[in-house]
Amino acid sequence: MRERVVDNLLNSNKLILASQSNIRQSILKNAGIIFDVLPSSIDEEILKKQHDDKNISDLVMILAKAKAKAVNDLHQNFYVIGCDQILSHDSNILHKSKNKDQLRHKLLTLRGDKHYLINAICLYHEQKLVWNFSNKIMVKIRDFSNDFLEYYLEHYGDMVLESVGGYQLENYGAQIIDYIDGDYFSVLGLPLFALMPVLRDYNVLGK
Repeated sequence: MRERVVDNLLNSNKLILASQSNIRQSILKNAGIIFDVLPSSIDEEILKKQHDDKNISDLVMILAKAKAKAVNDLHQNFYVIGCDQILSHDSNILHKSKNKDQLRHKLLTLRGDKHYLINAICLYHEQKLVWNFSNKIMVKIRDFSNDFLEYYLEHYGDMVLESVGGYQLENYGAQIIDYIDGDYFSVLGLPLFALMPVLRDYNVLGK
């Protein structure tokens, strides 16, 4: 997606996605939504440490709000979407893998078991939170063989490191996921069907 300089926008919808996630950008683009991309500069790791006493649902919403607010503070006339997603397995938070070895360990941990993706999304405008939403999606990873895991890592490992779960449901995850219980777009990290009616309510999308 071509990114534009926000200060020089000719976008009458005045919508910004405060995320550098390629898949979130693709979801909005494929839905025909006009928007611009401006990732926030907040340090997520510092924010997580500041709120390490929060439960996972509260934490993911804190992160989503912080991203949207940081961008909206700079561009108050725009509607700013903030998103975050956390993976929970056996009540533990699993983070994105930094390399294939970490990815191997994660997928072995998740193999044959279910885990949860907790999503938060919000909308800021004129430095105010105007909407927020969260959900929890269950994902079951199939009981794949060790040989398949090595094949998967060799062929897809570098590509799926961006995914917190080590899979991309829209692409290679179809080979490793057994089933999901919840919204497809939420697995990808953006609850689209929850967002679109709100954008219509604020005249960002046509009714």
